Order: sequence, then structure tokens, then C-alpha cells
Amino acid sequence: MESARAASVPRRRLAGVRTQRRMESPLPGISTIWPMFGTANQLLASVALAVGTTLIINQGKERYAWVRLLPLSFVSVRRLPRA
Repeated sequence: MESARAASVPRRRLAGVRTQRRMESPLPGISTIWPMFGTANQLLASVALAVGTTLIINQGKERYAWVRLLPLSFVSVRRLPRA
């Protein structure tokens, strides 16, 4: 029991050092542009889901529209206000 406790002490100290140290990106541009990629991806997904829903409804398969409307509503509620 003592050896297990003694072995965990260095790990806990190392974890504390990692959380206290401020992590800085070596490439400052990537931290600026990466959220833009995420937003663009979500907007593209919204457009694709909206087009897919429209096609399903126009084909007369309204009962399957919920399969696309559910993720579309989730993406719209979660991401579009942040864009």
C-alpha cells in the first residue's frame, strides 16, 4: 500500500505543474483561425442539412424529414448564434 501511495505522489505533483504552467501555442495564428474553421464547418453542415430536408420534403417523403430536421435544429441552436 505504501509503495502505491509513494508512486502516486510524483504523478500528482507533475499534474499540478502541468495545470499551473500556461500553455502557449508556438504558432499564434492557429489559435486565431481554428475557431473560424469550426464555425465554417458547422455553417456548411447547416446548409447541407437544410438542402437535404428540402429535397426530402419535395420528394413527398415528409415523414422522414425529422431525420434531418432534428440535427439541423441542434446545429442551428448551438452554433449559429455564435457565428
